[in-house]
Amino acid sequence: MSDILLRKIRSQYESLFVETNARLRTSENPRSQTPATRARRMLVDGYFEERGALQNWGPELADFARLVHDLHSAGISPVVSYYTDFPWFIFQSLGDIFSEILGEEYQHLPDFWVWRIDPARGEAGWKPHRDKGGSLGLFPDGRPKSLTCWIPVNDATPQNGCMYVVPKQHDKYYGVDGVDGLGISGLSSIRALPVDSGDVLVWDQTVLHWGAQSSEFASHPRISMALEVQSGKIPAFDEPLLNPRELPPESLRLSLIGKQILQYQHMYPLSDESRVFAKTLVEQYDG
Repeated sequence: MSDILLRKIRSQYESLFVETNARLRTSENPRSQTPATRARRMLVDGYFEERGALQNWGPELADFARLVHDLHSAGISPVVSYYTDFPWFIFQSLGDIFSEILGEEYQHLPDFWVWRIDPARGEAGWKPHRDKGGSLGLFPDGRPKSLTCWIPVNDATPQNGCMYVVPKQHDKYYGVDGVDGLGISGLSSIRALPVDSGDVLVWDQTVLHWGAQSSEFASHPRISMALEVQSGKIPAFDEPLLNPRELPPESLRLSLIGKQILQYQHMYPLSDESRVFAKTLVEQYDG
């Protein structure tokens, strides 16, 4: 990646780096639910939202959204925003939630993304899928081995493409090997998950979910980011596993950004130029 671009990001988005924003050196963790409530919701529905978990980082979320818009305008994948410290810091701040479900030894997976869903272009989120199909993501007793944490950088609504899920309790195919698709008794089982900037969504990776088709009447593009997390007591689903208590070094971030662009190309159109860009990142910064 061009050093000019990296210097530009650092100079124009100082609020997204720890060394230039003292607010990112402390972590305040407001929680709207008790651990018992989160555990119950995960057991019954396979997901929960944590309202206002990131409400203290409103200015930084707004700056992150601005960076995503700028990258998009320059024809650069929004996932390049993971070059900054902010997304890594934010997921670190949610460690108490991850450890409740996965144990204190949980690890960050090297699997993450940033979306900018533009209603003016008729865009939609990723099609219905499970992050881990069948029983792959479950322990024998049904507990999840891994989670996805999805953060709305700005408000996510049904109009601009919020997330939809089939709650675990209504999904006949949940955790069943050899089948996939919509295992529900009726469309009323599907649940929309509108969330505001500052909220957090967490689902176990066996849950069927998707990003909605946006509407031309939406007021703004939907911007969101996600990271996958796994138990530290099982072999790695992907490598390298990342220490959730440390910020990844710059070279590793850039290599992983390239890998994300390549590994998710089945979920979105990837231009030849973007493919070359991603391969260059991997070759230049990997190891």
